[in-house]
Amino acid sequence: MANDERGETTHPSTRFIGAALVVDDNPDNLRVVTEILYRAGIDVRFAQSGHEALERARAHSPNVILLDIEMPGMDGYEVCRRLKRDPATEGTPVLFLTAHGDEDHLVRGFEAGGVDYITKPIRRNELVSRVRTHLELKHAQDALSIQNEALSRLNHSKDRFFSMLAHDLRNPFSGILSLAQLMDEQGEELRSDERAEMVSVLRQTAIHLNQLLENLLEWGHLQMSEGDGTVHRSAFDLASVTQESIRPFGQVAQSKGITIRTDVAADVNAFADRRMVLAVVRNLISNAIKFSHPGGEITITAAERYHQAEIRVADAGIGIPPDRVATLFADEPISSTIGTDGEKGTGLGLSLCKLWTEKCGGIISAESTPGKGTTVTVTLPRSG
Repeated sequence: MANDERGETTHPSTRFIGAALVVDDNPDNLRVVTEILYRAGIDVRFAQSGHEALERARAHSPNVILLDIEMPGMDGYEVCRRLKRDPATEGTPVLFLTAHGDEDHLVRGFEAGGVDYITKPIRRNELVSRVRTHLELKHAQDALSIQNEALSRLNHSKDRFFSMLAHDLRNPFSGILSLAQLMDEQGEELRSDERAEMVSVLRQTAIHLNQLLENLLEWGHLQMSEGDGTVHRSAFDLASVTQESIRPFGQVAQSKGITIRTDVAADVNAFADRRMVLAVVRNLISNAIKFSHPGGEITITAAERYHQAEIRVADAGIGIPPDRVATLFADEPISSTIGTDGEKGTGLGLSLCKLWTEKCGGIISAESTPGKGTTVTVTLPRSG
């Protein structure tokens, strides 16, 4: 092992337990500390001045910094203060290297932001023990920070989801209650066409609620899967998923005179969470029916493409403006658009489709032309 002019140790490929930046203007001290840490399985970079230390700390993001106090130009206290003011290095633990073990020097070091100190002359066991301890603490803090960020994102996602859910549940139930009350109070006075219209509205509202609850159940399933860190992947054919996805929409499609055609190869197999993929395809079919004109046609195709399993749902409906296509699968649920027959949506479906597809290791995208229709493509890992 040797030190080069870039402040790095050169050595054969080694598995390290962490990275340290050693700062000292004395080459002999650098050599001793570097040798001890390297033999303890710690990757080492070094600097010989305060300014050089600040540059290398930002450039290399060490897990721990060993900092000499007495250096010309900028002493260790000032270097530490600057490190703690920099967002890129404020969380990196600083251990002072000092020949002065008196209380005044130690207090100044802690006030500057240091977390520990090592006295000179360097004692091998003490150096290794202290550095390893702070490496372990830093790794634990980093892991905790990552977990906290993930938890914060999850809580934000849940808050957003339940806010949308409360809104989307309240509106249709209010409509059902109002219609039920009207039919109860004026049932005998209503004309047959008025009753038929009310029944149609109730049916569409029930369909909307059913889709919403299916999304809610699938979302809950995903949250439980995330709890134990697993997504239940298996091999399955897209032909069976397609047929199973279409089945619940037969009556709805028929009521709008919509034909659903399929062109699915029998041997197209995906490797993903089948339940999630089923939920995605059902949402896409529901949207295609919602935005298709009465008497329209929806085509579902599945094929192998570029060693991936691909399924497409295409309609010839009202289409989507270009600026809206860009945000169609945004993490934030978008406001729902009324369908061609007055159908309402949840605003959650496509956000969830993106979430489920990505959890399966896939990609979802859309192409659309206003007035001509929309095609949504889901690409999934292929089985085999």
